[in-house]
Amino acid sequence: MEGSPSREPKDSESPAVEGQDLAGDGFANDLDNCPTVPNPDQPDAGADGFGDDCLVVGARSRLGDGVLIGEGARIEAEAILGNAVAIGDGAVVKGGVQIGDGAVIGPLAALFPNAQIGAGAVIGMGARVGRRAIVSPGAVVPAGTSVPPGATFP
Repeated sequence: MEGSPSREPKDSESPAVEGQDLAGDGFANDLDNCPTVPNPDQPDAGADGFGDDCLVVGARSRLGDGVLIGEGARIEAEAILGNAVAIGDGAVVKGGVQIGDGAVIGPLAALFPNAQIGAGAVIGMGARVGRRAIVSPGAVVPAGTSVPPGATFP
């Protein structure tokens, strides 16, 4: 993999209720190294305070410099992410997806196989980009929108 994925802690990681365990793994959110993904053994090979189970990057994927990956996001095999790409919490990037420099993928968004996201594009929260769909550079896909397979947006 090129570059190193990083993640910035957010205020939202603190527990909403004292002792709450969203992951259900026996660790309160404020003590859990991955508060939304069950990981009862709390593995942290990078010793960075973020659990190994919080970040999943598939084989042969390439990440540019300055990529930010949110908690619980999944990047599957052979995805290519440009420089300064931000992937929101819980987003899914399927195999073969290409994301241009500076693109922002919102929380819970899903990019299906071989989709192409142009540089500077923004994919809103919960939006879906279909297989082999193309999102033009600088385009904004609103939250909850579905771009059909093979379509070009806008």
